Amino acid sequence: MALARTMCADGRLQARQLANLTHAVAKMSAAGKLATADSGVQDTLVALEQRVVLVALDMHSQNVSNTVYSFAVLGRMPGAQTRAALEVAVVREARHMKPQEVSNTSWAFATLGLKPGAEARAALEAAVVQVGPGMDEQNVANTAWSFATLGLMPGAEARAALEAAVVPVGPRMVPQAVANTAWSYATLGLRPGAQARAALEAALVRVGPGMVPQAVANTAWSYATLGLMPGAEARVALEDAVVRTSPSMKPQQLANTLRSFLTLAATLGVELPACYPSLWRAACGLDVGALKDVDLRMLFHAHMIHTELVSGDVLKEVTFPPWIMHEARESWMRDIRDDVTVSTDHKAMASIIGDLGVRYEMESLSDGGCFSVDVFLPDHDVAIEFDGPTHFLNTSDGGKGGAPGDASRTTTKTPSTELRDKFLKRRYRKVVSVPWFEWAAAKGSAEKTAYVAEKLREVGVSVPASA
Repeated sequence: MALARTMCADGRLQARQLANLTHAVAKMSAAGKLATADSGVQDTLVALEQRVVLVALDMHSQNVSNTVYSFAVLGRMPGAQTRAALEVAVVREARHMKPQEVSNTSWAFATLGLKPGAEARAALEAAVVQVGPGMDEQNVANTAWSFATLGLMPGAEARAALEAAVVPVGPRMVPQAVANTAWSYATLGLRPGAQARAALEAALVRVGPGMVPQAVANTAWSYATLGLMPGAEARVALEDAVVRTSPSMKPQQLANTLRSFLTLAATLGVELPACYPSLWRAACGLDVGALKDVDLRMLFHAHMIHTELVSGDVLKEVTFPPWIMHEARESWMRDIRDDVTVSTDHKAMASIIGDLGVRYEMESLSDGGCFSVDVFLPDHDVAIEFDGPTHFLNTSDGGKGGAPGDASRTTTKTPSTELRDKFLKRRYRKVVSVPWFEWAAAKGSAEKTAYVAEKLREVGVSVPASA
């Protein structure tokens, strides 16, 4: 490390040498051959960063990729000056990057939790379009995972390039790549096109026997999140994988898998699989004291879907853990009470309701306290939900990616929103949904007032005829 610091201090150290040195340090760290918390190592990393700022303008595409990748492997967020220098280098060199370099650079940004600036993002997306036909299965999975992890919807051309790349590499995907690619689509709320979906299903059939619990849970979650039922062969492969891995699933994996099967049953009307009761048996063996709140909430949600929204003989075989109506229920209700977000549009809608002379309550709890609705009209037993863009799925073609008004965003509600509506319809006389795209289409206060008034009339709420 002392030699490395000396090299960084040497004004003759060039871009390629610096990138190689940084990469070597990262590989040593990954192999456990040095402790990054050591003061000497930290001094070296500071020296490396300082040198990166000085030579970034001379870096070629591989130098840039290796350097960004190395910081991610080291788990070290570069300082502001270093980040800025590397982003400038990405903008300049992305068009020269090879598939592996594009994949590594994207992966590094995502691993660091660092959203690239607009220019760097555009450069990386253009690079994806350019190298897409040459990407291997790991490049495709890692790049898709990177966009999803950062919550960045790729633009139309980059989406098309990634989707086109899924089809030829599907037969070579390993279990983790299949799960990561499916997870990426679902995290972005993006339904794959027919060819990509078929390629992923064929891959699932092939790799199912080798999937680890996390891959199984992520794959099941992906289908449920997108509201897609696997084809017959893929479904059998997934269910066989669940039977094989459920005894070793961690609580979150188990909860995700349970809720996924239930979501598909409740929203698509498909039968619960024969392995379903075994998942609850595994849940009964969990130590409630070791469960995180998120796991408890997911399991209680699964219990509610089971008891309220699905049917079938397999339900009779289920035994619930004794803590499901105690610790799990309390965790769910505590989150409902505490996790309250009111958007500007939500407030504006409520204000109009008040101006129309209708009494309302904001963020009102349902009977039993298991749900909170955006607006409740107590005199009419009507619940109103303002559904923003995240309540709707995207398709893989068209648009510029993710912004309100994007042609790729559909009017199809997400399965989680469908579940919410089903639960609310059991608790209120009427449930009204106000989709963001309808709200946005009403221009100005007069049109928005007329829109809200018509929504209220549809559920039997009297409002002034002039509205």
